[in-house]
Amino acid sequence: LASRERGATTEELRKAFDTNADRIRRDLATVRKWLGSDPITKESYLPNATQQMTESGRTTGHYELSGVLCDADLFRRLRARGQARGPKGIDDFMKALSLVSGRPYEDIRKGGGIWLSEHREDQNLLVAIVDTAHLAATMAMQSGDHLTARQAAEIAIKAAPDEDVPKLDLANSSTAAGDERHRAAAVDAVIGQRDVEGPVPLNERTTGLLSVLDPHRGSGHAG
Repeated sequence: LASRERGATTEELRKAFDTNADRIRRDLATVRKWLGSDPITKESYLPNATQQMTESGRTTGHYELSGVLCDADLFRRLRARGQARGPKGIDDFMKALSLVSGRPYEDIRKGGGIWLSEHREDQNLLVAIVDTAHLAATMAMQSGDHLTARQAAEIAIKAAPDEDVPKLDLANSSTAAGDERHRAAAVDAVIGQRDVEGPVPLNERTTGLLSVLDPHRGSGHAG
């Protein structure tokens, strides 16, 4: 529900969970009890669908969360605040990254995710995590804090193990720490990528970062 701007109807929920309407209503009643009510407004964080009113006074028929701050929302807020604070924003970037425990939505139930296929919220979050980690790692390296740079890179790698930029950020922090073994391993992980057709082409961003870390080996393709 949190991933959908206008919530969902009972029918949409029924299809997504491949069950019947009565089961959906019972489960939502349980979730409503878990979430409780806003201590200020006294309103439920998950009102009944019939309670959701439009400006015309009609009900929307949608189950929609109200006043709930999810970790994805908090991540975006911290990232935006970090960007607004400029050089001092690294603390907010790292706070945002501390919310990341792996791939977005990786613990979704088997056969689930029908809404993600429509809106790709998981991919949007993955891109945001990688970019935030790169900003944090770059800022940390500029201030000589290679430990924080490494931490940011490792979080991004855990969330997006197939992305090149976090691996090169890890190599960069390893270089600063004098850890040649980890630097070489991180670079090799990028350069040595192959698929069924052979070496994997590297994009311009990856090639640029790679050329800084390893000028003799940086090129437009892996292998």
